Amino acid sequence: LVHFLNYYQKLMIKAPKVTPSVRVFRPNTLRKKTNGIVVHSMSEKFSGKSASEFLQDIGLSVHAFIHVDGRIELAQKENYKAYHAGKSEWKGELNLNNTFLGVELLVRHSYANNQFESFKNTVMNTDWVGSRQFDSLIWLCRKWSKEYDISLENIVRHSDVSGDHVRGQNKGKFDVGDGFPWKLFQDYMKGNGLADNF
Repeated sequence: LVHFLNYYQKLMIKAPKVTPSVRVFRPNTLRKKTNGIVVHSMSEKFSGKSASEFLQDIGLSVHAFIHVDGRIELAQKENYKAYHAGKSEWKGELNLNNTFLGVELLVRHSYANNQFESFKNTVMNTDWVGSRQFDSLIWLCRKWSKEYDISLENIVRHSDVSGDHVRGQNKGKFDVGDGFPWKLFQDYMKGNGLADNF
């Protein structure tokens, strides 16, 4: 029984390492209200640059990056708007940068020489997310949900709010990708994960 308890105790989601960003992102205004969270995915490297450096260079931002090892790197100030959702819509609300937090899951992939299809194949067709990164996403989304009273139905994938149905045929976003276990993530967020039920 002790061994059994110890095994399941290891499955409980622990607080990950959280570090500040070394980047200064494009200035934005205070977010007056917070209605939800958009979950994104992107390559961890862009022609030798880190994901945060790349977004800084092109004037985009998110509120947090989650690295492959589970470390959470804070980015845009949490109470400020970030440039992450672009043209977006959810339940009749437009321009979700104004009211949604953004988190970027970093994928073990180096984006160079226009390797768009390679990245798309990775996130759509491979089991790319590890347990530490998955747990850190749950931890962060639970934290934000509690702080801002965000319902589970307003924790969405970028593809849910900026897909072809919003941006036009073959112009929509596909992240986080079919390779991410979204249903399992939702189950854990509901408290239906194995460790939560024990």
